[in-house]
Amino acid sequence: MFLAEVRGFEPPRMLLTSLPALQAGPFNHLVPKDNSNFSKQIKEVIDKKEVEGDFFATPFTNLEFKPHFSQKVDKEYKGDALLIKDPSQVEKLTETRNIKSSSPYQITFKVVKQQKEGYGEEKGRPLTYEESFSRHGDYRHILEIEPLDLGIEGLPPIIRLVFYFADEINPLAAGNYELTKCELYKSPALENSVGKTFTMGVKEFRVSSKNNTLSFSTNFEYEFGSLTEKKSQDSPENPTKTPPKNDNSGNPPPKPNPTSPETLKNSGIFKVVLIVSIIMVGLIFLVLVFSHYKKRRG
Repeated sequence: MFLAEVRGFEPPRMLLTSLPALQAGPFNHLVPKDNSNFSKQIKEVIDKKEVEGDFFATPFTNLEFKPHFSQKVDKEYKGDALLIKDPSQVEKLTETRNIKSSSPYQITFKVVKQQKEGYGEEKGRPLTYEESFSRHGDYRHILEIEPLDLGIEGLPPIIRLVFYFADEINPLAAGNYELTKCELYKSPALENSVGKTFTMGVKEFRVSSKNNTLSFSTNFEYEFGSLTEKKSQDSPENPTKTPPKNDNSGNPPPKPNPTSPETLKNSGIFKVVLIVSIIMVGLIFLVLVFSHYKKRRG
């Protein structure tokens, strides 16, 4: 497993440190030996333990995933590593401008399956969801998603998001809160997520390369209140509009169908008018003939 902290960079960047204490953490950085400032400071920290390290960031695209790299150094330790491909793309950060004032990075994903599972163990076996929730109010919610590529070379896409809803036994650091304090706890939002697309703010990427999982347990990873459904353009709330017909095509109007009811109706009216007109003309002719004959006799 490795840990990568992201603080609102676009494209996403990983937060690095040259502090020796963090170099032995759950992730390892592989830094090429060159004349870059970052490489020089790493070497200085290794040589002189009392040197205070700085914070750096580099794009995800500047990283290459190296699985089980630690086995080449220590066969008893199984760990993954991230190779910094180009140290010149590593940027030194300032505490006030680039770390504290930054905003979470947004990911977009589509859920294909969801389920709840128990949290913790009892007598050597995992607790079921019902046992864990009824006794402690704890559980974990798993979302299987369409593959999500983080842009790190060699790292398989994320296919699973895991939300851990459990209170820690020991108090957390100031400003750090468990997911039991957020809006997703006991909410139907995750249960009704299958088939929907969401966006979500991620402060810290906690990735397990073993099962391609991105995990969240506190507000240091998940930005509380940031899970938002992304509506489809073709949803009922946004019906697709039918474009108007183009009457300027230049084609002649279609000929009427002689067997259609409308055509037959119009034809019958025409016949009636024609017959009435003939009768009127005949009557007028007879009146004229009668008048002429009457004058001659008079």
